[in-house]
Amino acid sequence: MRKSIINSCLALLTLMVLLSGCSSLTGPQSNVNADNQFAATPEYYLGLAQQTQGDASYGYQLQAVQQYIRNKNYPAADKTLSAIPSAMLAPQQSAQFLLLAAQLNLVYDRPGKAYTQLSNIVNTDQLPVDMQVQQQQLLAQAYMSLGQTVNAIKSRLQLSKLLTDPLDIRQNNQAIWHASQSVNDNTLQQFSTDDSQPSVEAWASLTLISRRYTNNPEILVAQLRAWRQKFSDNPANNLLAHVLPDAGDVLSTPKHIALLLPMNNQFTPQAQAILNGFMQAYYQTPLLQRPQLSIVDTSQINMKTAYQQAAQDGADFIVGPLMKDHVNSLADYGPDIPVLALNYGSMSDSPPDNFYQLGLSPDNEATQAALRMWKNGKSRVITITVAGDWGQSIVNDFSQRFQNLGGQVVASLAIDTKNNLTDEIAELMNVDRSQARAAALRKTLGEKFTFIPRRRQDIDAIFINAPPGVARQVLPLLRFYYAGNTPVYATSVIFNGIAAARRDSDLNGVMFTDMPWAIAPTAGQVAIRKQFATLWSSNFAQYSKLYALGIDTYHMMSQLNRLKVFPQSAFHGFTGTLYLEPNGHLYRQLPWARFVRGTPQLVKQ
Repeated sequence: MRKSIINSCLALLTLMVLLSGCSSLTGPQSNVNADNQFAATPEYYLGLAQQTQGDASYGYQLQAVQQYIRNKNYPAADKTLSAIPSAMLAPQQSAQFLLLAAQLNLVYDRPGKAYTQLSNIVNTDQLPVDMQVQQQQLLAQAYMSLGQTVNAIKSRLQLSKLLTDPLDIRQNNQAIWHASQSVNDNTLQQFSTDDSQPSVEAWASLTLISRRYTNNPEILVAQLRAWRQKFSDNPANNLLAHVLPDAGDVLSTPKHIALLLPMNNQFTPQAQAILNGFMQAYYQTPLLQRPQLSIVDTSQINMKTAYQQAAQDGADFIVGPLMKDHVNSLADYGPDIPVLALNYGSMSDSPPDNFYQLGLSPDNEATQAALRMWKNGKSRVITITVAGDWGQSIVNDFSQRFQNLGGQVVASLAIDTKNNLTDEIAELMNVDRSQARAAALRKTLGEKFTFIPRRRQDIDAIFINAPPGVARQVLPLLRFYYAGNTPVYATSVIFNGIAAARRDSDLNGVMFTDMPWAIAPTAGQVAIRKQFATLWSSNFAQYSKLYALGIDTYHMMSQLNRLKVFPQSAFHGFTGTLYLEPNGHLYRQLPWARFVRGTPQLVKQ
């Protein structure tokens, strides 16, 4: 009797799990089934698969693969999926198999294979909605990785017809808008007049408006009102400001710009580099359209005095200041004239209206590195940075973001040049403990024996924030202490913007995020770099990235209107893809590169 009851309970439990397994599998971007009360470990599903046969067994194996992917155990997911005989699967299970295979191929940067698998899914309109959603999400990712932006947009437009959750809809709209920013004007013009595809027409028209009328507030607002009236039901409306401003409330094109820069102290070389870049962009403007310029030297005066001088000179737009404490002081003063600061302040209160901040701080890079590492399946990392408040701040930003994603920072090292770096790396990698155990064993046995130290085995990646000179010492030591195969991610601090293949060969394999100007310059940017290197050879090599900041600063003044009216739009600048945040910060989204033979090579997103 007792045995019969137990068997009945087991049968009931198996039936309940089987029923839960009939729902479609979901991918990393979907929350469907995320709270399924019957979700279990991959090993649990594999155990059930061994106890069953046919479709039921295959279903459990697919569930196990899904759980492995959720746990970011991609090798186990790949191995388990490869063992499933795809030709034997029922139609819906076959679709599940292809979706899982596509996810893994995208993880392993094989978008072509992922696209082929997604294209092989048949009768998609008969699949459950959540499986259709996942297919379109994965297709959009594959298209973007293949450089087929228009097809990616079309996949997301198809996806928009399937979504019901407000957050999912908003995120999808943002993805469409971001993708549309990289489509050229000719293609957008073609789609903006295609009445056969109203949804595509709406997005293309809105993108064109955002580009064409930035410098004419009256026409910009009028065009947006006309677009909203024509496409009132299009979800792209959510990307516009809820209430479009009157033309008078939009920033006017500056007629007199005052630059607040330290021209006579220890920061003058940095200020001069920014000014050189700024002036290069300025002289590209037609003569009759150039604003008047004045420079206020902030080396020996406070920000109140500097601001008052700029106002007396007739400035209607201020660029600067450069130093963080000066940015804080100017924000506290509450300027009426619009300001684009050249650094990010640390003010606790919200900055004044029309107070914008653009800088090259690695803080944003640290959070982008955390996200990249997490998406690449890394969950347990160590961090290495230079000692001091600045280095610790970068690591704190990284750690907070990585832990919020679900990762763990196992250990950290703050490099002090006064200490023995060899010993510090050995201790970080726990090699010193391994050597100590060997020494103790030799003493106990009283014999000599061959010993190969072991590094710590509880990490799958390393994050480093250190300048080239320090990084060139750290990487060989990591390899020496048996961490040569551990992926290393870094901030842009590791590269000064000037390729040095021989010196940077020790950095081979390191992935880092940096501005396009440094790692993926266009032909036009290459020409400008050569011009700068010729004109300012002694300054450009050390401060090349600040030249790019100067160029972007000049162009950003004409882009602020568009970024205010289109909160999700971006400016593709020399220093990155720039987004305007509600607090006035300009957030830089950066590409990734990897050192190959000592030279940065662009990595696909």
